Amino acid sequence: MSTGRRLAVVAIAVLGLFAGLFGRLTYLQVVERSNLEQKIESQLVKTAKIPTVRGQIFDRSGRPLVVNEKIAVLSIEKGKLSRKDRPVVLTRLSQLLGVPYVDLARPLDDVAQDSPLPIPIARNIRESAAVYIAEHPERFPAVTVEQTSVRAYPS
Repeated sequence: MSTGRRLAVVAIAVLGLFAGLFGRLTYLQVVERSNLEQKIESQLVKTAKIPTVRGQIFDRSGRPLVVNEKIAVLSIEKGKLSRKDRPVVLTRLSQLLGVPYVDLARPLDDVAQDSPLPIPIARNIRESAAVYIAEHPERFPAVTVEQTSVRAYPS
């Protein structure tokens, strides 16, 4: 085999490899684009703000002046709630909690609340309502109930 033929075989092999690489890149960017975008979005890191529990304050005779009480806070992750599902979910929550629809929708409509973190829409909800929401996640997408502590002043 002559040198010219060897060089032609190597050139064809290199061109074939580049054609395969170009084909794969085109496939990933055109055909698989939406699937890859969904995978990337599901792997994003979210920053969560975890409130600290503050200590109790007692007077000199040992009676509590300030104590911490646990309450349930209902929040919605605005980015996970579609425009189509929003009225349905808020209506269900309004009926369950006995809170007017507009009071639940107001925090979500606030432009200052454009955060990836859950937006609190109701505080101090009944334990039975919190349990119902936790047991029926398909009826309440993007809704979370978290326990948090608040300061109480018994005196």
